[in-house]
Amino acid sequence: MKKFAIILLTVLSLVFIQNASAHVALLYPVGGETFQEGDIVSIQWQIVIYHGPCNWDLYFSEDGGSTWQPIATDLEESILEYDWTVPSIATDSGQVKVIQDNATGPDYADASGNFTINVSTGIKKLNNLPDKFIAYPAYPNPFNPTIKIRYELFKSARVSLKIYNMVGEEVISLADGVQPPGQRTVVWNGKNEQDQVVASGVYFYRLQVDNLVRTNKILYVK
Repeated sequence: MKKFAIILLTVLSLVFIQNASAHVALLYPVGGETFQEGDIVSIQWQIVIYHGPCNWDLYFSEDGGSTWQPIATDLEESILEYDWTVPSIATDSGQVKVIQDNATGPDYADASGNFTINVSTGIKKLNNLPDKFIAYPAYPNPFNPTIKIRYELFKSARVSLKIYNMVGEEVISLADGVQPPGQRTVVWNGKNEQDQVVASGVYFYRLQVDNLVRTNKILYVK
């Protein structure tokens, strides 16, 4: 019994130490995503432990965290989301980091895992729009109750936007038809074609513009 009590106290101490060190949590990106130069990424974070006034510093690394360059600094405490324009830096080990810059006491930070940035070359312009479509990261992700899926067309094209579950079954069709050039924002409310709320879990949205396809993962939480 005495040995068990010692083990239990040790485990509880480790849990307390881990929680105490995580004063800020980066919610998005988490790592594993693929972004295109020029994408607008909604960096999102939350306070885990509050202990007085603070502000926020955001940084980007192109080499897996070896070096960092500022995205934004001294953001107000009330800000927990920042729209970041993905730079023209090709990498498969990009990261972002948020720092809880505390007025008193130590600072705390949390960083994403590695993500990929694709850079295009030789893109022609037509009416100031790239000669392809752009699919921006859906946000917020994870989401509840709604998520916004944003994309941009350079010319009129047939657009199909559908949500699928983990086993590849179609959940709902959000767009299907010819659309003119410009930016579009489609909101999904977490319901299927029968207007029923779906279960929590991982889903995929498939955006097809003519013969070009982009598929991304989204997470619905209740």
